[in-house]
Amino acid sequence: MKNLTGKLFISLLLVLTVTGCSNSFISEKYGADEVRMLYPNQVANCEFKGKTRVTVMYKIGFIDRDQTAIQQNLIKLARNNAVDMHGNVITTTEVPVDGQQSFNVYFCKDQ
Repeated sequence: MKNLTGKLFISLLLVLTVTGCSNSFISEKYGADEVRMLYPNQVANCEFKGKTRVTVMYKIGFIDRDQTAIQQNLIKLARNNAVDMHGNVITTTEVPVDGQQSFNVYFCKDQ
């Protein structure tokens, strides 16, 4: 029983470590750090480039990931996609659900 408890503790520790630092597993594309996130009312004079829908893991096994980490991952992926779409601004179009979220991508001259 003692050996099983030790293995369970190590497994749980590993899962918590992976869920806590999973943001580092998503690489940032060149230029993504310059993509800003704005409110929809702030992009009236910008060129709409399109929509992107991004997905990340929201559970590891039966354990839910931290919502802040999920949101950071989603934004990082949306910024990466904005670079591919020649945009420099993203806005959210919905709240995240089950590790998925949609963003609008814009190019704003004054950003």
